[in-house]
Amino acid sequence: MAALQGYPDQHIWIYNLQSGTGARMRSLPGSEGNPVWATDVRSVYYALQTAEGSRVVRQSAESGSLPEVLYSSSE
Repeated sequence: MAALQGYPDQHIWIYNLQSGTGARMRSLPGSEGNPVWATDVRSVYYALQTAEGSRVVRQSAESGSLPEVLYSSSE
């Protein structure tokens, strides 16, 4: 399960509901939102809001993986 936690900047946490454990995904600076699992359940897509604008990011759900910016727009 992917969930948002934090205030004022939200960050994505991945939880294993069977073991009851969770870990925060490594992230870029900004506020994350709208996490959606890929159909293969190996990565998560999410929105990232920063002072510079909005981004769409993909990140592997494996621990320690780095985020990949797929789209960026300035505001």
